[in-house]
Amino acid sequence: MIKSLSNCSKITIVPKDIPIDVYAALIDFCDVFVTSDTGTMHIAAARKFSESGGQLRNKTAVFSIFGATSARMYGYDSYNSHFLNPGQDAPSKLYISNAVCRNLTCVNKKAKKCKKIRCFEGINEFEVAKDIINYLSKEQ
Repeated sequence: MIKSLSNCSKITIVPKDIPIDVYAALIDFCDVFVTSDTGTMHIAAARKFSESGGQLRNKTAVFSIFGATSARMYGYDSYNSHFLNPGQDAPSKLYISNAVCRNLTCVNKKAKKCKKIRCFEGINEFEVAKDIINYLSKEQ
């Protein structure tokens, strides 16, 4: 999906092995956070508070992509009243795949035995990229 964007110079891939408070602080510096349904999505959508009382941005737009897990309970979408609103002062938008299997092994990833991973079938990465670009162009 990153390759779908015309200008990748401002994109940062965050390492997976940093402390959670550092991770949350890095996300707070982002204008946009693109994620799947993971704990990072909830960190991005949560309102951030500083222990020292300093001001945090809380203006990260969250674009989340759901595969085989249910977006209904866990997804954030500012444009659809059937989903949660984020704690950010920015919108959120979610994209739901056409996954053919939505079974328990999709929740318990270690039990997954799919020969062909099809969790994200039907996600249009160009639509996601277009929505992000549109959001960023309005924010400038």
